[in-house]
Amino acid sequence: MPTLSPKVTPYYGGGQAVDPANVLKTTATTPPTTLTQDRLGTIQVNNATASAWLLVSKSGGVDTWLALGGGGAAFTAASLTASTGNITATLGNLVLSGTGSGLVTTPTVVAAGASPQTANGRVGSVTFSGVSIAAGATQSFTISNTAITGSSTILLIVMTGATSGSAPSIQSVANTAGQTVITVTNGTGATTTVANITFTYQVLN
Repeated sequence: MPTLSPKVTPYYGGGQAVDPANVLKTTATTPPTTLTQDRLGTIQVNNATASAWLLVSKSGGVDTWLALGGGGAAFTAASLTASTGNITATLGNLVLSGTGSGLVTTPTVVAAGASPQTANGRVGSVTFSGVSIAAGATQSFTISNTAITGSSTILLIVMTGATSGSAPSIQSVANTAGQTVITVTNGTGATTTVANITFTYQVLN
């Protein structure tokens, strides 16, 4: 076993590491952003609050730290992306509590008339433009979506858009493998609706 002087970098996994990261104990609630000699990958840990931060950038005279967790082991980041696979919470919920937080729909598909349209995202919206539904009449709209596996698929749908004085409502939703058929009825004695109708949906299972 070689003897290392205090100025020589330590050995990791049998090899000598160059400019190694470190683990630092801190009492700060958040690490300072001033530029330090800490190496990229350094971790700061606050034992009292069970919080930890990872040094991810040293640029422009600033240290940037990524919060790894604290208290309830929350993960904080500017964004979290799963390129493949799922993000799974085995014991917990998806909580959207901040102002402006929510589920963002995929780009809206816009269709001329009531022609069947394809929108394969689990969350999305489809706009059918220029559809005329007279008082007491019905109109069916078909959306193809590969996430819909059959009649047991739970599909949450919100409809928006109507001509003033009309009274359109969703009469029925029929799911089959790969598609949903939404039937809209206009109220008896109501004004004919010719406004664009948008269905915003979420496939729940």
